[in-house]
Amino acid sequence: MMKTNNPEYTFNKFKELYKCNKLPNCIMIETNNLDEIFELTKKLISNLLNTKKNYESKLTFINNSYDLFVLDENINISIDDIRRLKKFSNYMSLNKDKFVIINNADLLNDYSSNALLKTLEESVNCYFFLIADINNSVLDTIKSRCCVFKFCNYIKIEKEFEDIEILIEKFNKSKNLKNFNNIKYFLIKHFSNYSSNNYLKLRTIFKILDKAKKYNQNLKNIIVNR
Repeated sequence: MMKTNNPEYTFNKFKELYKCNKLPNCIMIETNNLDEIFELTKKLISNLLNTKKNYESKLTFINNSYDLFVLDENINISIDDIRRLKKFSNYMSLNKDKFVIINNADLLNDYSSNALLKTLEESVNCYFFLIADINNSVLDTIKSRCCVFKFCNYIKIEKEFEDIEILIEKFNKSKNLKNFNNIKYFLIKHFSNYSSNNYLKLRTIFKILDKAKKYNQNLKNIIVNR
């Protein structure tokens, strides 16, 4: 898994890899900003397909292309959706390759997940982009077929609140959502460095967070899932 805070740079690298035939056939992107990554993915594929369609709005994107299949559901990704995807992947491409975007991949159920896994295994000359929430429950067997990237956008923390102890003290005095979010994103950002010193500091911080029983478990889950 690769972590980055600069998705634009990474997507430019995707373009370079594709041009030299080194782009992974299945890319999964975990993010806390689904809309931004969805738009970047559409922009990338529009470029690779040399289309002049308007990709600025997901409502006007080229979902009718013979070489592109976009699955963007809001409630559930059914097995019928994956069957349509599989049928598309079996079509002959007008160009050299075909592309599939699955936005909100978190919405896969057990049946559609297993069907997708089989499709990933069998598809030829087809590139898959799966976009999912950073705390997703996508099957590990699907992730194992993908090159996984994690894009995290952190809210800006005011300079005077950069010290985590000050943040926690402020939160304990006023348990509002803004203070809670400042602590949450600070912890995620520092834990993502995989530093043993940061981890030891976090253990100390959690003792302080015990004072905030209402939110403490949520924060612990966030850290454990990182």
